[in-house]
Amino acid sequence: MNSFAGSSSDTQSEQLPVPIVSVCMPAYNAAKYIDGAIRSIVEQTFDAFEFVIVDDGSSDATKQKLVAWQARDKRIRVFFAEHQGCYPSRNKAMKEARGEFIAIMDADDLSRSYRLERQIAFLRSHPNVVAVGGAVLNIDSGGRPIWVTHHPTDPATIDRLLLGEDLAAVLHPATMVRRSAIMEVGGYQENYDAAQDLDLFLKLSEIGQLANLAEIVHERRRHFASISVKRIELQEVAVKAAIREACTRRGLDMVQIRARSMPSESERLIEWARKALDGGYFGTSMWMALELFRVSPFSLMPWKIAVKAFLKRS
Repeated sequence: MNSFAGSSSDTQSEQLPVPIVSVCMPAYNAAKYIDGAIRSIVEQTFDAFEFVIVDDGSSDATKQKLVAWQARDKRIRVFFAEHQGCYPSRNKAMKEARGEFIAIMDADDLSRSYRLERQIAFLRSHPNVVAVGGAVLNIDSGGRPIWVTHHPTDPATIDRLLLGEDLAAVLHPATMVRRSAIMEVGGYQENYDAAQDLDLFLKLSEIGQLANLAEIVHERRRHFASISVKRIELQEVAVKAAIREACTRRGLDMVQIRARSMPSESERLIEWARKALDGGYFGTSMWMALELFRVSPFSLMPWKIAVKAFLKRS
C-alpha cells in the first residue's frame, strides 16, 4: 500500500512563488545532525527551491530546531505528524511538494553546495532521464571522510544492477527526481519495509532512465548500528518481493538474489579503515584504529592499520 496521491497546499505555500525544485526530507529524533543537513541545502548555489520537511513525531530537540529554521528562511516549510515511519513521512513531503523536480534528502546527511544546480542542469539537458544521483563521499558519525563511491553513470548499467539487487546503483538520498515521474509511479510503496528505495527506482526505470553524475554531489553519513540483523532479514524479504514484481511487470524470469550477513562492529571498522587508507584519508583510518582498540583490545589489526596510516601519512 502507498498513500501517495495528488497534492495539497497550505496558506504558507500559497504566499510563495512556485519553486523549480522541492527538497523533501523526513526527520525523526535527528537533533544531532539536522542543523548541518538543513544548512547544506539553505546554502545551495541554486536558490529557487523550497525545503519541505516532515517531522515524524520526534521526541528530542528536532521540533524546536525545525521551528527556528522555518522562522529564519521562508523557503523552509515544516509539517509535524505523529510517528509513522520514514516512508510515510517521505510520501507526505512529496504530496506537499510544488516543484518541477524533487530532491531527496536525509536528516543526517550533507549535500554539496552545487548539488541542486548540477542535477537540475542535467535533467534539463537529458529529457529521457527521470532521476539522477551522483558520486558520494561516505563520512562517519563525526563527519570524517571514509571513502568515495562512484556510482555507474550509464542508465542501462544502473537498470541491470537494480534488478540484480545492487541497492548502491543509485544512492537514494543523493537523487533528484522529476515530480511528474514520482506521481506517475505512485510514490513509495510503504508496506515494502526496508526496500522502498529499490521498488521506487525499479518503477522509475520502467518509465524513463536513471543516471548518476560522475562528480561528488552528496555526503552520506555511515553509522555502525544503522542496520540491525533483524532489519537485514526484513530487507531481504522485501527486496525479493520488489524484484519479483518488477520481473513480472517486465516479463522476465526472477533473478537470483544473494544472501547477506550483518557484519560485526569490528568487521565494519576494519572495512572502513581500509577504505579510508585506500582513499588517502589517513586521519580517518587512524581514528578507526583507535575505535578498533576499544572494540577489540587484544587484536593486532588496530596496530597494523595505525602503522600503515602513520607511514602513508608521513
